[in-house]
Amino acid sequence: MKALKYINLLIIVITFSAYSQVSDKGIITIDTSSYGSYPAVFVDLSSGSLLKLDANLKEIDADLWIEPNDPEINGLEESFDGGITHSGENVLLRILEKGEHEADIKKMFPNTFVDSVDRGKIKTGLQFIVHTSENLFYVIKISSFSKEDEEMTLEYQKI
Repeated sequence: MKALKYINLLIIVITFSAYSQVSDKGIITIDTSSYGSYPAVFVDLSSGSLLKLDANLKEIDADLWIEPNDPEINGLEESFDGGITHSGENVLLRILEKGEHEADIKKMFPNTFVDSVDRGKIKTGLQFIVHTSENLFYVIKISSFSKEDEEMTLEYQKI
């Protein structure tokens, strides 16, 4: 009977571990219903959530600023326009060029990382790596993008 309890506990631990790993990846869809007072959002990769820009917002715990119609993808800095502060260190990005591997790019941190993705490179299929304030790395792929419709869908995974 005691062995059966240990097996059940082991199954629960394995199930919980598998669930935790699944939460490290996901899909984020940004569209006009995602926006507050301005057509852009803050993205929190650790939760996969979007935060609307709000006039009362003074401090934010997120990783990216995304504005599909401009288009812009920026890592958050300690403080930025509008008097909003970011609770954490600067978030840096690096485009993943064809033939490059995520593990190799992580080793280059911070030398080849920047604070934003070049506007001219924002398109469907683009992949980039994000280094968060929490010292985590995520690979992000733009799976769909429409500047005109102000929409962007991202697939992300913690690496």
